Amino acid sequence: MKKSFGAIPLLFFSLTSVLNGADPLPVDKRTSDFPHQSIDFFDATTVHPQAKGFQCGDFDPLGRRVLFYPWGGYLSRPSGTLLSYWIDGDFFSPSSYEAVDLSALLTPDAQGFGTGFLDQSHWCYFAPLRKETNGEMGPNDLALRYDRLKGMSNPAAYETFRVGSLPRAPARMGWITGAEINGYAFFVPYGEPTRGPPWFHRHGNLLRYNSRGPFADPRSWDWVDLTALVHPDAVGYQSCAVKEPWIYLIPYDRNILIRYNPSKPLGSPSSYESVDLTRLHPKAVGYTGGIVSGPYLVLVPYRDLSIRNLFKQSVNLAAAYDTRRPLADRSAWSFIDLSEVDKEARGGYQFGWRDNEGFVHFCPTFNFRTRKPPSFVVWDGRKSFSDPRSWRAFPSKGVPTSTGAAYDGSRAYLVPWGKNGDSGRITRISMERE
Repeated sequence: MKKSFGAIPLLFFSLTSVLNGADPLPVDKRTSDFPHQSIDFFDATTVHPQAKGFQCGDFDPLGRRVLFYPWGGYLSRPSGTLLSYWIDGDFFSPSSYEAVDLSALLTPDAQGFGTGFLDQSHWCYFAPLRKETNGEMGPNDLALRYDRLKGMSNPAAYETFRVGSLPRAPARMGWITGAEINGYAFFVPYGEPTRGPPWFHRHGNLLRYNSRGPFADPRSWDWVDLTALVHPDAVGYQSCAVKEPWIYLIPYDRNILIRYNPSKPLGSPSSYESVDLTRLHPKAVGYTGGIVSGPYLVLVPYRDLSIRNLFKQSVNLAAAYDTRRPLADRSAWSFIDLSEVDKEARGGYQFGWRDNEGFVHFCPTFNFRTRKPPSFVVWDGRKSFSDPRSWRAFPSKGVPTSTGAAYDGSRAYLVPWGKNGDSGRITRISMERE
């Protein structure tokens, strides 16, 4: 199934926005026109009945495949199904895919991950979040990594480590994703699962693995409590982004953005910088993703958890930080209300991607006001971030709720979630020139 939407030329940008800190990127050889967007769908449950309800994904260049990560769940049951799609195969053929239930292949606890991430070598890491044991939900301490040079169905391709086995284990478990930089794999603090509301007790325990040591050796691991080291509200992060020399922790539950320089000691406060985003803009809350585009770090707006009414939680203020300037410098930050781009772009995005032409795409997830995915929005990364004319919107009708995307250098694959993890319908996005 394919849909195609035309694009409108972009011819100018706002000088006012540039003066407010949204400097356009240098002009390159491509035209200023946005390409056309075309959409295809494939239902991964035809590959495996449990190939659904994923949380984020990555393009693995070693295997030329997209990896879709099993999710820890929120109201849904945690999953252990890892899915891959080989991009050189037919997108619509089940033979181009492979699915494996890690909880059956390895151990029953190989389930309920926050999501996964790739390192610079050949490993894929899974962040432990949540598990179900005998019908009871609770925290999971099983960190896992997969050797991408080996087959997904080979048990020998995986290594595990129990975070709870550390001599000084964190008082609360639950990590959401991570990133590798300077030989260290970092696991982003989220929250320890509970059996009922509030569903997670947020924490700030940043976990680190030194990849120079054995994965199963406790001496290869350490952690710090960011609430004691950096800021008391440094809890409940949703993702991270790497813009060397820094790794950035993207705030979700609270508003404290943190960056850490991995060349400096993990336990030293001077290794970190932080900023309360609401001091830069009162509506700068509820971000889920950080997308690096040139010198900019773009923050993707999703929902404000401080609002009790679920149907008023969606937020629509996107942000961009010029990483060449000090973190707390107000002039380094630019903001845009996405409803100025399109009336259907009123928040509800999770993560996104930057394509090879410098366009930044937000992945539509779910808007709690309209109770459907918002429209696609795309920023021309050469232009003023806070000028609506630097953006374009595309319809999202028929696109299932998705949690992020993986970009293979040509196309993006939206990771299926649906309603409470019931969808395996992958959305493939192509941006094409006439």
